[in-house]
Amino acid sequence: MNELTQLEKKLAQAVVRKQAVVWLAGLAVMVTVLAALALGLSLLAAAFIIPIPVKVILLAGSMIGLGYAFYRYALLPARRERGIIKAALHLEDRHPELKGRLVAALQFRDLDITRTNFSQALVDLTVRQALDLTQGIDFNEIVSGATLRRKLRPAIVATAAAVLIGLVWPGLFSTAFAVYSQPLTRVAPPPGYTLTVTPGDAERVKYSDVEIGGNLVGSGFPDRVEVFYRFAEGRWQSEKITLNRRTNLTAKRADTSAFVVTLKQVR
Repeated sequence: MNELTQLEKKLAQAVVRKQAVVWLAGLAVMVTVLAALALGLSLLAAAFIIPIPVKVILLAGSMIGLGYAFYRYALLPARRERGIIKAALHLEDRHPELKGRLVAALQFRDLDITRTNFSQALVDLTVRQALDLTQGIDFNEIVSGATLRRKLRPAIVATAAAVLIGLVWPGLFSTAFAVYSQPLTRVAPPPGYTLTVTPGDAERVKYSDVEIGGNLVGSGFPDRVEVFYRFAEGRWQSEKITLNRRTNLTAKRADTSAFVVTLKQVR
């Protein structure tokens, strides 16, 4: 039946468009969940040294959450909207004037007339009526962008929040990647400060006092430091400094801590 083939083709095209919208809406949900998980896991990695069992549980839970989101909001809706009969039912709901003709015509396509009480004339009449009644109907009516728009809003907000936090807090996501890419290794966050060593390479007169030390800038300073040094053609030596001792500190503020140790009459 050429007429029935036309109906099937138009419905199939509408179904493809609707499936595309459903998959895009599911993808938007996946982006929302992924951004939320990335932010949460990154903040945890930045704030704590996560034990290996906890890290494994977090990663496993995140994967399960992503899998559930994919099934619940992408795969399952796409399966529900599959098939031209389903699309025809949606059109029948929107257009009561069809009176079941469209669905009936599609059901006749696989019907063995010889095993039923339906005549070929009745089948042909039903198909012609369905074709006539759907002449002015846009089959793309079954494609709605409302769900996609509703799912896109939180995805855009979550993505923007992740980008903004990444700009305000450089290194947050790279640190999290270093932590979670080694699930069976206990990884500590990087120190929250930088160290500048003084004087570095320098020349001093023999038997004079030599001051060596450094300057810490940032936050989360250690309680103790160990300064390693070596003289020309000498071996490596070290001096331990407790930063909370006033005699070893040259300056201490909330974001800066400079320390120095004096080596007396170096030979």
